[in-house]
Formats: sequence, structure tokens, C-alpha cells
Amino acid sequence: MTNRFQGDPKIYLTENGATLKFVSGQPVMDQGIENQVVLSLFGGSGWWGNSLIDDKNRHLNSDFEDTANGAITKQKLNDIKQSAERNVKSDIFGQIEAIANNPISSNITLDLYVPSPGKDIEVLKLSRNYQNWINQADSPAYAR
Repeated sequence: MTNRFQGDPKIYLTENGATLKFVSGQPVMDQGIENQVVLSLFGGSGWWGNSLIDDKNRHLNSDFEDTANGAITKQKLNDIKQSAERNVKSDIFGQIEAIANNPISSNITLDLYVPSPGKDIEVLKLSRNYQNWINQADSPAYAR
């Protein structure tokens, strides 16, 4: 059983940015890799957290959101895949694999296969519905 008081506060993406969820005053905690993936993908060069990191080599500088915008073409899907694989990085991850699809006209889905230490490969699913990316992890933190 997972201790709901350990880990990092779980970051939820919304159409207005990121938020936290609280249950009885306690933030829902993420004990997995979801926060690291979300920050890696959505922490662009203007991300405020970079101001807290002295080592500029460790600053987040993702081009993922910019890459995902625009008309949906075969090349765009390939660019999204490559951007996700390039930007999701951490010393604890193995080789990331991404699969981008266009299931219906204005939607893009992205499946991220993330090897993490001591666990099987975790699959995180994201979808862009119009301009909004929403994190839809297979095992969301609130269900733990």
C-alpha cells in the first residue's frame, strides 16, 4: 500500500495552467514519475522554476508545447514524438519511447513509455484536445 503523505505534490494540468488537488487539507502526492514527465514536457525556456536553479545546464527548456501546436500532419506527429523523446529526461529514466497519433480530426494522443527504476515501464497518456494538453496517466495519483 502507498503512503498518501509521501512523495511530491501531484501537478495537474488544466486549461488555465497547473494546479494541485487537496483531500482534507492534504495535497494528493505523486510517488512516481508523472511530475518529472510533466515538468520535462511543459517546462519551456520561460518556466519560472528555472530562476530557482543556479546551474543553467539543468534549466528546463522544452519545445514540446510549441511543437505540438499548429496543423496536424504526418510530419507534425513525427515532430511531436521526437520532441517528447528529446525533452523527457532524467538521470533515473531509461530510453523513452513516444507514439503520437491523430485518432480524430482535431485531437492528438501521445503515449509515453517511460522505464523507471525498480518498476516496469510506465505508460503515460496525454491528449491534445484543441489547444489544451491534459495529463491522463494510466495510474493517476488521486487513485493511489
